[in-house]
Amino acid sequence: MRFGKIQYGLTVLFIFLSVIGGAMSLNLWATRQNIPTTATVTEDIRGWMTLKQVSEAMNIPVSEVKARLTLPVDTNDAKSLKELSSERGLSTEEFKERLFQK
Repeated sequence: MRFGKIQYGLTVLFIFLSVIGGAMSLNLWATRQNIPTTATVTEDIRGWMTLKQVSEAMNIPVSEVKARLTLPVDTNDAKSLKELSSERGLSTEEFKERLFQK
């Protein structure tokens, strides 16, 4: 049995999409990292997280996160902790420790 160009193309497309769909349904295809629901220690906070994501993870307002990190009120909420710590000449770990100091 011979396949025409259209049948061959559709077969390849079907197999390709089946592999991706199967991986997605088995949770083997991840497109983003999960944010912890309740961060209680420094290891729960990642350097790639933005101020908004940190506030959601710690269940505190963004203004409180900025206050704990001694950041100006007008700091962009979309900046990552890694960016902000490097701007201030600190390591990301030192910066994250400020979040849990009372």
